[in-house]
Amino acid sequence: MQGSSAMDFAPPMRIIATVYNSSRGGDNVGARISFTDPDSPDPGDPGHIWRTMYSISPDQDVPFLPWVEGGHYIELEYYVTDASMLGVPNIPPSRGAHSLVNLSLVTENPAFICTKIEIDNQADLAPPSPPENVRAEAVAMTGNAGPTAVRITWSPAHDPGPDATGVRAYYIYRDGELYDHVPGRLAEHLGQEIEYHDILCRPGETHVYAVSALDRAPVGMWPAPRMEGSRHGNESALATAPAVTLPEFSAPGLVAPEDVAYLGAFLLPKGQDVADFEYASRGLAHSPGGNPNGGADELPGSLYVTTLHDQIAEIAIPRPVRADSPQALPRARYLQAPRDTFPAIYGGQSTPDGGGWKALGLVVFPAMGPVQELLYYCVGNSYGTDPNAPVLGAFSLDLASRFGPWHLGAPPPENVYPGLASTIAFRADQAWADQYLSGNSLILGNTYISGSGVPSNGPSLYATAPWADGPLPGEGGAVPSVELLRYGSGEDYDHWSLNSSWDEYGEGGAWLSVRGKSSVVVSTRINTGDLWYGYANGVDNCEFNIPAPEFGDHGVGATGWRPCLLFYSPQDLAAVAQGLMEPWQPKPYAALDLSPYSLRPDGMTQAGAVAYDADNQLLYFIEHNGEVGEWGEVNSLVHVFALRD
Repeated sequence: MQGSSAMDFAPPMRIIATVYNSSRGGDNVGARISFTDPDSPDPGDPGHIWRTMYSISPDQDVPFLPWVEGGHYIELEYYVTDASMLGVPNIPPSRGAHSLVNLSLVTENPAFICTKIEIDNQADLAPPSPPENVRAEAVAMTGNAGPTAVRITWSPAHDPGPDATGVRAYYIYRDGELYDHVPGRLAEHLGQEIEYHDILCRPGETHVYAVSALDRAPVGMWPAPRMEGSRHGNESALATAPAVTLPEFSAPGLVAPEDVAYLGAFLLPKGQDVADFEYASRGLAHSPGGNPNGGADELPGSLYVTTLHDQIAEIAIPRPVRADSPQALPRARYLQAPRDTFPAIYGGQSTPDGGGWKALGLVVFPAMGPVQELLYYCVGNSYGTDPNAPVLGAFSLDLASRFGPWHLGAPPPENVYPGLASTIAFRADQAWADQYLSGNSLILGNTYISGSGVPSNGPSLYATAPWADGPLPGEGGAVPSVELLRYGSGEDYDHWSLNSSWDEYGEGGAWLSVRGKSSVVVSTRINTGDLWYGYANGVDNCEFNIPAPEFGDHGVGATGWRPCLLFYSPQDLAAVAQGLMEPWQPKPYAALDLSPYSLRPDGMTQAGAVAYDADNQLLYFIEHNGEVGEWGEVNSLVHVFALRD
């Protein structure tokens, strides 16, 4: 469209293009518009600016490239913007006098036809109403404990206006800072009482919580790191609850986060291959009998660790040091250098078919009946693991012999899906396992499993005992299985984990015990602020822009990540094993924030594996790339905690 004279474009103006799919089959379509270029878009000509259009429909997972069924229409929109609506300096606003509106479809399908271009003043720039009836109260998260968390509840907000885009999410603020969010689809499912639980508050702390609502309007950018003040959509005013104070921890028999005291950290070895422990964070196991001749500057036992290249090594454990810089930390030495140990039985590979990186867990178990002391492992993929793959095996402590691997529960297709048991491995208290789990004390699990329908929106835990029938089964055999924890799949919101969100995952678990108290902990990371799928730097609604902005890494983005340990009650897990609770009913009763212990300049974003020395009440946690060198080179390191009564 071109006029004989310029027209002043300003918010709340929008441009709407109606596009028709004239074919019988469905396909994706996108569109660009330009106020300056009368020709076709040219990415090599940044002097002529093109801007991305998008679908406002909440049913479209990819707003800039929506799906259109054959014989159907779709409306693509563009909101005229000023600088305050963008939040990114290298994207120019479109406000101003223009005499041209040129539209170009982004598709190779000739069946798409633009049937109409409209301009009106109905862009949704009005925020939703504030949430109502906001309350905050201290609540118990397990039956055998007093209040250990804060529950915030509110009534839904409303989005006014004739073309309102609807509520996309609710933001949770704690003490004036953006803290977390509740997605709109979950809020719609919860109905008239929406809720959020804060399990990271500490006894005696007083906090003020507030809630806001955001709509789906395609304005602004995501609140990414270093751009936390940006908002994707229009945000309502805050609705604030009265201050709430969490009482002192009262949970007989349970470990409290306050019982976990930080001792310091040490560095992982650097051998001939200096990249051994770059990006390492999976597979950590404590061996009580390791390093019997260790010196006074080393802790009892040894650790088995997994390298970047999926090799296993055994290291001595230096006494940890509290320091302000990784350069001041002691470095561990090898007891057994990294070596390839995993059997290449999966079509000639040592990892089952699937996607992403190798997922694995390690744990050392004492001799059980006729079975010697062994290093057990679980293995799979970060997503989409082959459902017929055996998931569990073992190595001798000298890493020279292997046993298994085996299927969990039964041979395929009746086996437990391997992705549910391929990252976490730890030893439960044997007396507890004898009482409730028929002696199955080897615990396997995972924290977040993408792909394959997301079979558990939250941690999963299973108990087994490969020695149950005496000698270990042969390769491809099956070992027993007792389900302890598994949350709902897909959008089964009623059975999700607490505050579950995309990409909240970790790589370890442990049974903690001290002076008659015990808990099961699982490492994970919790997103802070908002969460999105797109570009990590928060840029959005400009995928087809010319010139293109700096997009950054693509995937799940978040305002921030907080690695932590989730605390579960063993009694809740025992109740699941006995059929007294459903596997999705146990919820973490508390969490320990691990991020304050990172020495990285940009903080900790991953939740690595953990291992527990039950004899000395020491907890080990591996931080992904926790050591940053003078020239930016990275290596993982290990943090050490002591359990104290």
